[in-house]
Amino acid sequence: MKTLLLILFTLFTNPLDIETAENNTFDLSGMVVEESTGDPLTGAIIKVQGVEKEYFTDFEGNFSINELKPGTYNIEISYISFESKELKEIYLDHTSNDIFVSLR
Repeated sequence: MKTLLLILFTLFTNPLDIETAENNTFDLSGMVVEESTGDPLTGAIIKVQGVEKEYFTDFEGNFSINELKPGTYNIEISYISFESKELKEIYLDHTSNDIFVSLR
C-alpha cells in the first residue's frame, strides 16, 4: 500500500513541478533620469531584444516589464533629443531585476 501511494504521489506531483520550472518568469523594473539633473524622464522608450512590445516610463521615470524569462538581453533606452543608451548582454534573473539608467 505504501508503495502504491508513493507511485501515485510521484506521478501527480512531478508534472506540476516541471511545468512550474518551465514557466519561471520574473519582472524587470527600473528608472530613467536625465544625467545632469537627475530629473525623471517621462515617456522614455525601453526596448528589450526578443520582446515585441515597447515599454514607456511613467511620470516619475519608472517602468516595469512583466514575465521575462531568465537569460541574457540587450536593452535599448531612448528619449527624444537625448542620446540613446544600449545595455548589451545583460544577464537578468530573479535576483537582478532592477536597473537605473541616466541619459544625456
